[in-house]
Amino acid sequence: MSEENCVLFVDDEKDVLSSLLRQFRKADFKIYTAVGGKAALEILETESVNTIITDERMPGMNGLELLQIVKKKYPDIIRMVLTGYADSGTIIDAINKGEVYRFVSKPWSKEKLIEIIEQAFSNYKTLQQNRKHMEIIIEENNQLHKDIVLREKNLEISREILDMLPIPVLVITHKDTIGFFNNEADKLLDIQFDIDDPLDSVFPEHIAVKILQGFKKNGGQSSCIWEIEGRKLTLNIRALRPSDFFQGLIFFINLKGKGV
Repeated sequence: MSEENCVLFVDDEKDVLSSLLRQFRKADFKIYTAVGGKAALEILETESVNTIITDERMPGMNGLELLQIVKKKYPDIIRMVLTGYADSGTIIDAINKGEVYRFVSKPWSKEKLIEIIEQAFSNYKTLQQNRKHMEIIIEENNQLHKDIVLREKNLEISREILDMLPIPVLVITHKDTIGFFNNEADKLLDIQFDIDDPLDSVFPEHIAVKILQGFKKNGGQSSCIWEIEGRKLTLNIRALRPSDFFQGLIFFINLKGKGV
């Protein structure tokens, strides 16, 4: 057992606590004893305990009342009752409420009680590991949410900037759908299309093929002439830098002979 393993025995009879101390003096875990529930709570305020084993019938505060408080203040501590009086109704009610991990009958077997305590230590360790994993997951999710909010904000700013440009701009996603177009592109093209529409809702097939061929030859950039309704448009295309949030192509469009 590791040095961090510690059990607190609680009973109103000092003879019982002395007997437990004698039996487990060579055990590979630390032992605290408390005479009654009040003394037990005082120990828990200052000492690190992962398992508590209490007598059920004690004056003032009985064992189940003590464990109700322990559950509320120290939910990870494994809680057990050592008793010779509990009836089945009491046992079922306490277990169903999650107040008690296990009932141990008096008189107890030293070997059996050690086995039960070792199981309790193992369960405590599992609870701690699960809690740490959950904290890590929550922290990662919170950070991911912050990253997404920041990226969405940056994307919104980028869209606002593109929308203010005096030249037509069109963005195509890596799925060959419309990702964004600014007001100038909407005016110049005068075509009915919207966000998430397929690429061929804007460009005819031969233009799309020409664009892809140019990209293969020129390594991430291309340009071509597109004639539409008697106008010749120059398409200057660049690949957007791939990211987790967005990737695709950006088109700068202008009438042939006019600078971008």
